[in-house]
Amino acid sequence: TPLAVIRTAAELSLRHGRTPESYRKTIESIHRETASMTELVEQLLLLAREDSGQWQFRFDAILLGDILRTLGALLNPMAEVRGICLQWRLPAAEPLVWADGEAMRRVVMICVDNALKYTPSGGAVTVELSRADQTALIEITDNGAGIADEHLPHVFERFYRADAARTAGEGAGLGLSIARTIVEAHRGKIRISSREGAGTKVTILLPVLSAEQRPRAEATLSSAQWPAS
Repeated sequence: TPLAVIRTAAELSLRHGRTPESYRKTIESIHRETASMTELVEQLLLLAREDSGQWQFRFDAILLGDILRTLGALLNPMAEVRGICLQWRLPAAEPLVWADGEAMRRVVMICVDNALKYTPSGGAVTVELSRADQTALIEITDNGAGIADEHLPHVFERFYRADAARTAGEGAGLGLSIARTIVEAHRGKIRISSREGAGTKVTILLPVLSAEQRPRAEATLSSAQWPAS
C-alpha cells in the first residue's frame, strides 16, 4: 500500500547513511506514494457522498471543448514524457451541455489517465469530441494493452481491477465507478469497448443543451435543477 511504501522508505533513510542521490530518490518515492494516497482518499470521499446522498452538482451551460482544452494543457506534458502521442480533436461547432464543469473534468481526466497508464511508449491516445443529433460524444481511444472479454462487464464496479499484470500498482479500481456515477447524474451514459492487445475505447454520451433550453437553463435559480425541455 502507499502508506507501507512511505513508511519503509522513511525508516531506511533514518537507519542508514545515504548519498544525496539516494535521498533524492527516496523523497521522490514518498512524493509519488503520497499523491497516490491523496487520490484514493478523494475517491473514497466522493463515493461516501454518493452513498449518503450528499453529492451535490453545480450545473451550468458549458462548452465541452473548454474542458478538453484545459485538460490538454495539463496532460500533454505527461504524455510527452511517457513517449505517447496524445491528440485532441474538437469540432468547429462545439456542443453545449448542461453540466457541472468540475465533475465532467474529473470524468475525462479519469478516462484519459487510464488510457495513458495502459498505453506503452510509442503508442497513441486520441480524445475526440463530436455531436450526433442531440447527443454530445467524447471518445477516448488508445492502442494499449486492452482488456480481456471476461473483465469488461465488471470494469465499472467499485474496487474491481483486471488481471494483476495490467493493474499492478495502478490505483484502487474506483475511477471508472466514479466516472459512471457522474455521467449518469448528467443524464448521460458511459460505455467501454476493448480488445486485449489492441486497445480500448471509452465513449461518454451527454445530452446537448438545445437553443430553446439555454435561456431557461441560464435563468434557473437552483444550479441543482435540470432545464425543462
